[in-house]
Amino acid sequence: MARNQELIDQLRTIFQDAAGADTQQWHQDDSFLALGLDSLLMTQVAATLKKTFKVKVGLRVLMESHDSLEKLGDFIAQRMPHDVRPTIKTQDSAKTPQLLEPNIGSTNRNSSNLIMAQIALMKQQLELLSTTPSNSPAPGPIMGETKMSTFRSAPTMKSPSKKSENFGAMAKIKRERFSLENQQKHAIQTFTEKYNKKTFKSKAFCQTHRQAYADPRVVTGFSPVLKELIYPIVTKQAQGARIWDLDDNSYIDYTCGFGSMFLGYQADFIQTALQQELSHGFAIGPQSHLAGEVANLFLELTGHERVSFANTGSEAVLGAIRIARTVTAKDKIVVFEGAYHGINDDVIVRGRYDKPIPGAPGISEAAVSQTIVLPYGEAESLEYIRQHGQDIAAVLVEPVQSRRPDFFPLAFLKQLRSLTRDVDSLMILDEVITGFRYTADGINGHHKIDADLVTYGKIPGGGLPIGAIAGKSSAMDTLDGGSWMFGDSSVPEVGVTYFAGTFVRHPLTLAAAKATLQHLKDAGPSLQETTAARAKVLCDGMNEIFKKHRVDFKVLRFSSQLYLKIPSHYPFGELFGAWLRYRGIHLLFGFPFFVSTAHSDSDIATTLQIMDELVAEMTNLNFLPTGG
Repeated sequence: MARNQELIDQLRTIFQDAAGADTQQWHQDDSFLALGLDSLLMTQVAATLKKTFKVKVGLRVLMESHDSLEKLGDFIAQRMPHDVRPTIKTQDSAKTPQLLEPNIGSTNRNSSNLIMAQIALMKQQLELLSTTPSNSPAPGPIMGETKMSTFRSAPTMKSPSKKSENFGAMAKIKRERFSLENQQKHAIQTFTEKYNKKTFKSKAFCQTHRQAYADPRVVTGFSPVLKELIYPIVTKQAQGARIWDLDDNSYIDYTCGFGSMFLGYQADFIQTALQQELSHGFAIGPQSHLAGEVANLFLELTGHERVSFANTGSEAVLGAIRIARTVTAKDKIVVFEGAYHGINDDVIVRGRYDKPIPGAPGISEAAVSQTIVLPYGEAESLEYIRQHGQDIAAVLVEPVQSRRPDFFPLAFLKQLRSLTRDVDSLMILDEVITGFRYTADGINGHHKIDADLVTYGKIPGGGLPIGAIAGKSSAMDTLDGGSWMFGDSSVPEVGVTYFAGTFVRHPLTLAAAKATLQHLKDAGPSLQETTAARAKVLCDGMNEIFKKHRVDFKVLRFSSQLYLKIPSHYPFGELFGAWLRYRGIHLLFGFPFFVSTAHSDSDIATTLQIMDELVAEMTNLNFLPTGG
């Protein structure tokens, strides 16, 4: 029994490290699901359990058969090698916790928060002075409010609201089942048969190639109840705002290449440019004859001093971070809760303040150890940067977050720009989505943010892979040493970092980029304004439909990017998306969606008519959350 209790104590520590929760509040028989722990977090825990106890623990064990501290302790005790002993972290073996001083002057702290902060500080001091090792983990950061779970003695999470969601575009898999009414069971069965018949070749394609092709998008949204609906539409043709699948079904597409197809599919001027470049034959390795022309056109539209190209937006973010660390000789990077900056380890992170947690399995704690996560748009974040600026190389900002497009804290961004100058940190604006969509010069240029670096992707590639870093010469010079001339004594004087790639400046990408940028220049700002106006009609119309049917959905919008906000834990999202696709509207539930320049007024009107009919049908079947 004593050994089992030691095991449970160590399990508390493991779960605290993974979830950022005060696990001392957990009852030993609380189920992990009731505590708000999801399969993503459990995957990370399973890896730690295997490393710590030399016992392989599957997800089904954690989520179903041994889903509490007590049950899990029994499971491990029965299988753990005899030479492995539970090791509880003590003050001797753990790092000495840094005493955290409450920020008494903060305008955001009420008296209750201040008292709690002082109690936390006293607790830390007592633990440091105690001569008896404590089995209780050191308290986490005192900054930020917490959100209490509705379950019995559930933990207070130090990174509220973000920890239970899969990171970015990571595959979303739910293995737990939920109960259905008889009417719902029958409706799902009937609809599934119709949908499978209509999209037969797409489903067959996914099943045929599942073993060979490991593709996260094929499984995202999985749940046992909706299993037979979980496959993407497989396309064979695209034109304008429409796509066609293998069964020759046509869809009005609002996924728009996850934002990259701003000008629609198969734009004539892009096709002509690509065919012309293909006819020449193209070389990989030597400099492309288009590189300089595209760079100058890019700078003309955005107002930056220098630009460098990459293959993706993620690569651009990676390069910008590397530049910032080179320029400032500092290591820390600040990101904000809710932002998405691509697939680099540094930015796939959860937590809050200086307690970063890897945002996905396979990312080490060391990889995110130099990343600080702050609440977006809050005065306390500015204060934190002001106090710790001596260690911060860059503040990385997605000005309008893709899953929160209604929130645009312009005053905060202006203050942040001023503050980063004061503390000698670089400001990096991530405009991979907003760049060229909002205006040709983006948020940075249009609102005169004047960031040191701005990252781009998606739209300027015209449908081909592209990324770009642009900004001030003082930062960009670290890529090539700065300006120098032939025929004199000048040399590259700036120290350089490393940033390269085989397919950077690919001739086909540059051909598409030149055609795209030239079209944006010729069309002028009315192109973005007209597209945003159509997006507003779609957004307002969908919200009117939800209001009419008393459905608790809301579409959020910024310019021509949109996001469907739903109640947390809504179980029928994939059903809603499949029902839309069955009716000829292609958008992916849980992802941002977009209006392109190719969408017409007729497309928007058709979409709203279908949406109205679908919402009425699904509401009658109790598939949509309704309010009074």
